[in-house]
Amino acid sequence: MKIFIVQNTQEHFRNNSSKALLEKLTKLYGWGPLHYSSNGKPLCEKGYLSVSHSVDFLVIVNNNHPIGIDLEKIRPLKDELIKKFDLDPNNPILSWCQKEALIKLYDDKHYLFKNITTEYWQTIDIDEKYCCVVVSNQALPDYELIEMKIN
Repeated sequence: MKIFIVQNTQEHFRNNSSKALLEKLTKLYGWGPLHYSSNGKPLCEKGYLSVSHSVDFLVIVNNNHPIGIDLEKIRPLKDELIKKFDLDPNNPILSWCQKEALIKLYDDKHYLFKNITTEYWQTIDIDEKYCCVVVSNQALPDYELIEMKIN
């Protein structure tokens, strides 16, 4: 499993920030043509992809079996949000990341309202100010972190 980490301190990442980078990575690593599901999930012929960004970090994971990733800047969440989405009050950001990663794994937004199930989880140390979670429906292999620079 490869996890690509991009930090951009010049500006915040926005929706679709990953598209050009994903195109480059699919060519560089031979993942085959890149296309997207109707919900925007990136798909390739060889392996599985998942993408997340928060403020000035972007992460992309590639794996041999289905995968989901989420990255969030650690911050307080409102009590209403914690209750609405049934987040763990002791660590709501981790709970939020888990739900978001499930959405990306299954390409289904309904997982935001579901309880966490028996998938395989791993937290990834990106930066002390961020929470990053990877999830799969199969045991997770060792991972390689690849830091990339924006040109």
